[in-house]
Amino acid sequence: MSPRPKDNFCLIEISNDSVRALKLTRLGNELVFRDFFSESKPYDLAGFIKKLKIGDDSGVLFLYNDDLAATFFGGVRLGKGNCDDVITEGDFDFFLNTAVHQFFGRFRNEAVRKIAADDINIVLANSRLFNIKLDGHPVLNPVGLTAKFAEVEMEHTYISRLISETVEESFPKNKHVLHIESAGAISDVAGTIYPNGKLIVANVRKQKTRLLSLNNKMKYMGPVSLPRLQFVGELGWGSENITTALTEKFGINENNSWQIMRRYGNGELSGRAEAEIKKAIEPEVRTFHEETSRIIEAGGTVAVFSDAPFLSGHRKIQSLDYEPVSFDGLKRYFGLNVSMPPFFDRKALSPVYLAGFIAYFERMCDNYYNASNKYAKWLMPESSR
Repeated sequence: MSPRPKDNFCLIEISNDSVRALKLTRLGNELVFRDFFSESKPYDLAGFIKKLKIGDDSGVLFLYNDDLAATFFGGVRLGKGNCDDVITEGDFDFFLNTAVHQFFGRFRNEAVRKIAADDINIVLANSRLFNIKLDGHPVLNPVGLTAKFAEVEMEHTYISRLISETVEESFPKNKHVLHIESAGAISDVAGTIYPNGKLIVANVRKQKTRLLSLNNKMKYMGPVSLPRLQFVGELGWGSENITTALTEKFGINENNSWQIMRRYGNGELSGRAEAEIKKAIEPEVRTFHEETSRIIEAGGTVAVFSDAPFLSGHRKIQSLDYEPVSFDGLKRYFGLNVSMPPFFDRKALSPVYLAGFIAYFERMCDNYYNASNKYAKWLMPESSR
């Protein structure tokens, strides 16, 4: 990954059950983890952010669980009146402005349904443009060229007005704040790692698993495409099923279960201990496979993202031909080195968090990111512009 502006970063993960934050410093391709914070429900988001003491020059990423935010990937394709006339700056400006507003009109109502809030209480948190194409061919700057139609890929993230106002009050001067649904971040990264063929992303959380299909090609119905990332199904099965199985089998607490999962996933246990762990969790692994198989069609790649170490370790998940995306695997793929103080909380070593930071770096350096926010300015709250 190439160098990006802003050396200090903070990732704030928000769910209905907890809020967590990871602070780090970036030095080229070196990520130095500095602090990790966590609070369980009920929590005060504004008070939690205040305790983090984040500077106005720090990059801030808000990473949301799927019930608190909605991120949509898609495209807008518009025809040009006279294809023989070269595209002027005014033409390009009009195209981008129209594209942003058509995309907003297409997906805002879906965001309202997904987050289950009143229409007035959903706001556009950030807008991103990327991959400009003319007649299907990528271009960096279409001005001065001719084309029959122009196309732009786009991303919008919607959050609740209450969270938006809390962020605005917490960061009145910080212009380096980005909001994204965690599923959007991990699917973006998974699409980079597995660019070919059918891809299913399994986002395994503590008590449930969401399955998402990532389409590498845009499918249009009118000027606005279908979302690139589509919901496939949800299971009432999560990483807690594995930790509970270990807790009941060996009479240990949840934290020790996590440590055992991490060592098992990384192949750090003896042969005898590994056999005992495998036997203890096999019924839950089988349930996971049976439940996902009912939803997922045969063929393609299933990439598993999870905070749970066993489900994101180096090895293949036993008995399953799924691809666990590990923290270390992401480091290697994107050429990152990570260091941290001794006894740092291992729960910060999450592939979901690392995918979030990678998504942040890519978006904030995007050539069209600021342009996108300019065209969406009147649709967005002050803190997101």
